[in-house]
Amino acid sequence: MTPPVSELGRRVLSGMPHAPPMLMLHDVLEVGALHIVCEARIDEHHILLECGRVSGFFALELIAQSAAALMVHRALESRNAATTGMLLGTRKITLARGSYAVGDMLRVRAEERWGAGQLAQFSGRVEIDGALVAEGSINVMTGPPLVS
Repeated sequence: MTPPVSELGRRVLSGMPHAPPMLMLHDVLEVGALHIVCEARIDEHHILLECGRVSGFFALELIAQSAAALMVHRALESRNAATTGMLLGTRKITLARGSYAVGDMLRVRAEERWGAGQLAQFSGRVEIDGALVAEGSINVMTGPPLVS
């Protein structure tokens, strides 16, 4: 995996509970109180690559990892320990493309819609070159703190 380009990306992604090859995000471009914008590249070594393509359902994982990156950023800002988490599911996901090709750069925006204790819902959008390729919402749950 190519290292993140931005300092923000290096700081946030190094705190993720994922490690390559399961860490699918390559950079963090922007972060706010309730949202984050990340990038992911499809390269020739991608773990989900099959016959030169990655399934369009990959967008769901990108939204989930972007939500996790937002939670890591919050933990770093508050000097709290980052927690584990899990994707509980989605109520709706719309895929405009059935797959992604080697060389595609996906821009992912995840925004927290609500949170209650350990539960939260995020909306997400995935774009390639400014064109919407997937959008939907995910439900997640936080778990115990990460152990270094």
